Amino acid sequence: FVTGLKANALAADLTAFDCFQRGMWHMNQMSAEAAHTARGLFEEAIRRDAELAIAHSALARVLYGSVVYGWSSDPERDLADAEAVARKAIKLDPRDAWAHFALAGVLLSAGRHGEALDEAARTIALNPNFAFGHFRMGQILIYAGRAADAVAHIERSIRHNPYDPQIGAMRATLALAHFHAGDFETATTIAGEAARLNEARGATIQAASLARLGRLDEARAALAGDIPQRAALATRHPIPYARAGDAQDLLDAFRLVGLAPPLPPRLDDEERPLPTP
Repeated sequence: FVTGLKANALAADLTAFDCFQRGMWHMNQMSAEAAHTARGLFEEAIRRDAELAIAHSALARVLYGSVVYGWSSDPERDLADAEAVARKAIKLDPRDAWAHFALAGVLLSAGRHGEALDEAARTIALNPNFAFGHFRMGQILIYAGRAADAVAHIERSIRHNPYDPQIGAMRATLALAHFHAGDFETATTIAGEAARLNEARGATIQAASLARLGRLDEARAALAGDIPQRAALATRHPIPYARAGDAQDLLDAFRLVGLAPPLPPRLDDEERPLPTP
């Protein structure tokens, strides 16, 4: 608990730390209502102690997380606010891995893959055993067009943190890495595990992977007949890919099983240059 807190005391106001802890509980509930509550608690923590770096990091996470999960009413503003708050956290505590983790998430959500990769590298450099640092690195590599390289990072993250409240989302992301790496059998298995953990994306990635294997009946069964809801989920994919072809691969697989979003995921007019290691 010392990381991210000022050296001279745990916090200027212990109520601020309490607000932070309660906000983390709500954020991990993974719902729009819980995210709204968490945001208020993190803002209250900062109001009580403006130098509490971990509260700034957490606020940045809930802001960009709301954008990614489609809960934000103003994604552009929330991403801008998230970046400002994450950079404030780094200014308050440059050696806090959580602060760099948060900024990497903001940059990825904004489609700034190269900058996001740099921040993820700083996160791991500060704490090589930081589970979420490796998860963020893997996540960025998927969307940067290097899915095969992402697998080891995400697997390491899960080994270090197997009981995280968001383990379902972590396993779904691992399945997505295998999907884009072309290992559809493994993607099917892991996505099914994510679905059993009540992670909504698990079923869609499982269906897409089964479709790529030509097992269309199984793919449709994986969706449990809830095609309209799954189609809406497939449409809401705000993290941009650096390569338009990667997003198209996923969309084409969705269409094979009846998930045909009316609009494609957010893509640039031209493909972005890929970041290098």
